[in-house]
Amino acid sequence: HILVYKRAGLKVVRVIEEPTAAAVAYKLHKKSNINHILVYDFGGGTLDVSLLFVSKGSVQVYATDGDDSLGGSDFDMCLYDLLVNKVYSETGQQAHSADEITLPDGIQMSDVCVRSSIRHKAEEIKKKLTYANEAVFTCQLLDTQKTVTSTISVDDFTSTCDHLFQRGLLPVTRLLTELGMTKNDIDEVVLVGGTTRIPKIKQMLR
Repeated sequence: HILVYKRAGLKVVRVIEEPTAAAVAYKLHKKSNINHILVYDFGGGTLDVSLLFVSKGSVQVYATDGDDSLGGSDFDMCLYDLLVNKVYSETGQQAHSADEITLPDGIQMSDVCVRSSIRHKAEEIKKKLTYANEAVFTCQLLDTQKTVTSTISVDDFTSTCDHLFQRGLLPVTRLLTELGMTKNDIDEVVLVGGTTRIPKIKQMLR
C-alpha cells in the first residue's frame, strides 16, 4: 500500500490501521478515561472485531477476531427464506425462477413472486427495519393473479435470524475471553459498516 501512495506522489508519514482510523475519526483518543475501545466492523460480507488500547493519545490495536463468512448478505438470505415460506404458506406454491415464466404486458418482474424479486425485496425490508417496526411485503402470482401480502415485523426478523445475531456476537465473546476481560472493561464501542444499523446489533453490544 505504501508503494501505491508513493507512486501517487504522496509522502507517507504513517499508515494507520483501519480500526485505529475509526477510533481517531470519532476523536476517542482525545477523550479522558478512555482506555479500551471495541471496534465492531460488520459489512456486507465480513465481520471484523478489534480491541484498541489508548494511552496518552496513542491508539494501538491490541487484539482482533472476526468471521470472514458472515455479513449483511447472510441476513438478506435469511429474510429471503422467510419471505419464500410466506408465499408458500399463503398459496401452497413455491416461488419460481424468473426464467420459468413469461410476463404479461404491463407486469414488472419486480412485482412478481419469483425468487430474484423476492431476494431484492428481502434486502429492501432489511433496510426498512433499521428505522421502522415493520415492513410490508407484496408480490403477485401470475398463474392465479393473486397478490400475496404479508407484514414483516422487527420481531419476525430478529427471531428468524437469531442464529446469525448469535454468530455475530461470538467474535466479541472470544476476544474478551482470551484477554481475560468483560464487557465492563470496554469504555467505548465503535460501530462500522452498514450491517451495524440493524437495531438488534446495537442492542447486543450495549
